[in-house]
Amino acid sequence: MFRLAPACIGLTIATCVCSNALAVVTNARLYRLGEDDGGCLPSPGKDPTLERVANVNASKRGLAFYHGSSPSTSLGLAPGSTCSMEFTNTDSRYVAPAFMSPAENFGLEAYLEISPVGADARAFHNGDSGFPTGPLSRGYGIGTSGGFYVAFVGSSVFATAKPATAGKAVQMALVNTGGTHFEVYVDRSLVLSFSSAVPPIAPSDVISIGNFVSNLNPPAFSGVVDEARVFTFAPGAFDPNVDLGAARAASPVPALRSRDLILLVLLLVSVAIWLGKRRRPSVRKESV
Repeated sequence: MFRLAPACIGLTIATCVCSNALAVVTNARLYRLGEDDGGCLPSPGKDPTLERVANVNASKRGLAFYHGSSPSTSLGLAPGSTCSMEFTNTDSRYVAPAFMSPAENFGLEAYLEISPVGADARAFHNGDSGFPTGPLSRGYGIGTSGGFYVAFVGSSVFATAKPATAGKAVQMALVNTGGTHFEVYVDRSLVLSFSSAVPPIAPSDVISIGNFVSNLNPPAFSGVVDEARVFTFAPGAFDPNVDLGAARAASPVPALRSRDLILLVLLLVSVAIWLGKRRRPSVRKESV
């Protein structure tokens, strides 16, 4: 009977473990909102603001400004970021063709700072119709409503119990982890889980940053947005402690989960022991 050496078995399993552990999120759209535009000056946001992954740049609508607008005060909300974009409660936004998300295992994330708290204000949304009137029927996004951070899926609003504090920067993400299950994170902490059907995104839909479509419907977002991205991931591979907050790299450096790392170490130790026994010289007994 053909037998595989333990070393080969260990190497095969270790390879599978590494492959599974490296299946982290993949950015589909990444808007750094400043750094890729050539810096934060001059004060008005450039048109377009550049997209890093797929070169789907976002066109400027209305007024938008780089946050701070001078070398000494220009700064980003995300750790390590040097630029971000500030929007007023007028018709100010950036728009780009929507990302046609898969049916499940996707999400979006951005750093937000609101001022003041708006009603049903979408700060970052993928999949709206692009029309200034009429109810939203497609896509998903994040923002604020009634003084709380909320998620938007289709025409429904899902409120968290996390108060939206004006002038405070937070990291917010909406993630579909399979089927109709969604999770909302604020600063990597799970604040809401809910189920909702995902209205299919149409080819004519857009990504909106800073404002939904118009200052008339719904009320506009007023505040700062930084490191806005849409991403996908392999089924069961999402880990908020590893996969959120990695928006600044076009291809985030994969990280091993602790469980997978322990298993990999045990396998390598077993292979090393087996190899050591194989190399040990055998003792031959001679008959007298």
